[in-house]
Amino acid sequence: MKLVGHIVAAITQWDPDEVVIDEIGIGAGVVDRLKEQGYSVQGVNVGTAALDHEHFANLRAESYWDLRQLLLDGCVALPRDNELVGQLAALKYSFNSMGKVLIESKGDMRRRGVPSPDKADALMLAFLAKRRKVQLWG
Repeated sequence: MKLVGHIVAAITQWDPDEVVIDEIGIGAGVVDRLKEQGYSVQGVNVGTAALDHEHFANLRAESYWDLRQLLLDGCVALPRDNELVGQLAALKYSFNSMGKVLIESKGDMRRRGVPSPDKADALMLAFLAKRRKVQLWG
């Protein structure tokens, strides 16, 4: 519930058009509680099918690939945050047997001794709603 409090404070301060939360794990309870409180939030399971299911194994891979392209195209400038940059750089991708892009799982990252990419995931979720104007806060 402490996390819900932080999100409510951010919503109050920034009045975003949309709030997207990864609803896997603890996120499910966070989404439910925010909705109970009347906040308009969108829960997303990034393990579901990609919109472009021909090229991507799941929504997580597609969304990180979209973020990658935004960065390459110069549409997004990263804040001066070494932790975020490190998390983005630590993500590995591969291809499954069908030739679809896969992003390394958090479990595989843990086995490599790499912590969960929480800030990178937050950035990816911020741009999940395709090309909207997004304002980030720290």
